Amino acid sequence: FPIQQDGSLGTPRLFADLPGTFPDGLCLDEEGAVWIGSPPLDAEHYGDGQFLRVLEGGEVTDRISTPGRWAIAPMLGGPDRKTLFLTTSSVENVKILKETGKAEGGRIETVRVDVPGAGLP
Repeated sequence: FPIQQDGSLGTPRLFADLPGTFPDGLCLDEEGAVWIGSPPLDAEHYGDGQFLRVLEGGEVTDRISTPGRWAIAPMLGGPDRKTLFLTTSSVENVKILKETGKAEGGRIETVRVDVPGAGLP
């Protein structure tokens, strides 16, 4: 959504079409790209998640695979805003949550990136 002069949101537009992904959480960097979390698409068989850095139009410039883990809710932070915080959970935990309503073992992992986060911390 473009932000209007009065602060309201304008007409929505497509930022990127990403077939084969299931975006779950995103953050914006200083260059206008977004980092997205993409858990596995197949909820029955699960699989590996990934975090993607995506430019407007859909070009993927960076990919962080999370073998055996779901990938959700990335966030840029740290003193220089170049620490990418990655929320992950094992696919086994997701299965247990689905079956019992309880799960544990989620993680917040970090990786350094070249482009800092946008906006004010």
